[in-house]
Amino acid sequence: QGSVFGPILFSLHTSAIPVPIDPLHLTQLYADDIVLAQYGRNAPKKLQDALTDIEEWSENINIQINPQKCEVLCVRKNLPPPPLTIQGRDIPFKSEITYLGIMINKRLNWTRHIKHLKQKSTALSHMTASSGACPRISPYSTVGLMTCL
Repeated sequence: QGSVFGPILFSLHTSAIPVPIDPLHLTQLYADDIVLAQYGRNAPKKLQDALTDIEEWSENINIQINPQKCEVLCVRKNLPPPPLTIQGRDIPFKSEITYLGIMINKRLNWTRHIKHLKQKSTALSHMTASSGACPRISPYSTVGLMTCL
């Protein structure tokens, strides 16, 4: 960790992650984050099977999974969230998760995320204006500041 080669080495080390051959399944990796998504009637069972496969895989390559960082976001209508476990622990159901800085809710709308970005940009704007450091910010600098959000 902290090395220039760290992300590349981690990608090589984790490239053999088990991925179900199912058109209704998605396994997404970014750095050390893994997202599993499943659609269809047997989604809870298929997700649990995928979690079990990932547990076994992680043990074989000596990568630890932190169960306290695991969350379930269920977008099924009018059905209770499925009970999913990892390493013998129940994975908590959340009505909203944050993945790579993006807030995703069970309705799959962006209302809360956009509100959060608006609050951050307003605070940044007020901070910049009140400091008097740059009374007029160029469009180029504005884009740079917004990218930092």
